[in-house]
Amino acid sequence: MPNDAEIFKTAIDDFREIQRYMSLAKEENASRTYAELKEKHILTR
Repeated sequence: MPNDAEIFKTAIDDFREIQRYMSLAKEENASRTYAELKEKHILTR
């Protein structure tokens, strides 16, 4: 069973990944991709 530190690290890593993809999608003006990533980000919180 993972400890609290491992769970927290996984959550932070997942958050960073989604943020990176959202930033790239927004920069490229990929509005549909950005919207999907934003929805996924909100649901994983």
